[in-house]
Amino acid sequence: MIFFIIPYNKIGGAEKVHLEIIRSVYQHKRIIICFYDTDGSPISEDFSNIATIFILNSNLKKKLFTSVLISISYIFPITVFGCNSDHFYTLLPKIAKSSATVDLTHAFAFPDIGKEDIALNYIPLINKRIVINKRTLTDYENEYKAAGIDKNYLRRFQIIPNGIPINEFDPSLIDERFSKFKIGFVGRYSPEKRPELFLTLASSEIENGLMAKMIVDDFKLSKSDYVNIELVEGLTDAISVRKEFSDISVLIVPSLREGFPLVIMEAMELGIPVISTAVGSIEEHLENGKNGFISKSIDSDDFLKFCSEKIHLLAENKELYSKLSFSARIYAEEKFNINDFHKAYRSILLDVTK
Repeated sequence: MIFFIIPYNKIGGAEKVHLEIIRSVYQHKRIIICFYDTDGSPISEDFSNIATIFILNSNLKKKLFTSVLISISYIFPITVFGCNSDHFYTLLPKIAKSSATVDLTHAFAFPDIGKEDIALNYIPLINKRIVINKRTLTDYENEYKAAGIDKNYLRRFQIIPNGIPINEFDPSLIDERFSKFKIGFVGRYSPEKRPELFLTLASSEIENGLMAKMIVDDFKLSKSDYVNIELVEGLTDAISVRKEFSDISVLIVPSLREGFPLVIMEAMELGIPVISTAVGSIEEHLENGKNGFISKSIDSDDFLKFCSEKIHLLAENKELYSKLSFSARIYAEEKFNINDFHKAYRSILLDVTK
């Protein structure tokens, strides 16, 4: 039996990763998922078809769940997996010592470190710690050193890059995207994603004859102010998202903070070049002039200028655009295969104590 302690039921890249982790083991173990909050979205069939789900959105529900989990841990062998959850760490001293424990960190929440510091109190109780890139492992190495944590505990870390399904690829899409050049933003409408920068960029590029598209969870501004931007809201299934994503010519990622965004992987799998800030581990995958462009500066004005230059470089040069598109697709095939991802998680979650 595996308990997944996950903070939110909502639409986002992290939630897609959690779903794929669960898919890696649901045929081998009974799965119980505990969400601590929800954005009001119904539990998707993707989750409900493979697991028993509880929404612990009140103190009473949390207390009841804690009591039940503690009792179960002393009767049956269980694995408890946590991601971005305070409650996961505070549970650890209470469950049976025979229980296996695993946590996942997508990225440090710079500058507002939170869960990473809370976990410092429970390091000996975490059997395995997963990070998605070298950058986050380095952040932990620095944190352990600063906190005086025995460096032997670093041996419990394992890097597992995120993965996505690699679908059939239609090369003719590249010509279509070049002929109808459209810049795109895909993601949550949240401050760290800086969608307002994309809106500014889109307004300018539309005046220059290009098109723009946003695929978001919920548009927070008046739509009447952005009538020329194609807007898609609230998609919940992967097929619809991929269909809407497919006609974007270049993906813009203005983020202030990321681990490695799933949306970049999804773009590259579709053969779509990416223009992004150099945050998180994006530099580990995105290479200037090869599969996209990466801005060293996160300053708003600098990034907008950088984007505009690179957009026009691609929109006016079909040979370069095609080169970057094919290169992005090839990189995704080699680096982001979901089968490798599933295999790595299965090996940990089914045998974590060994």
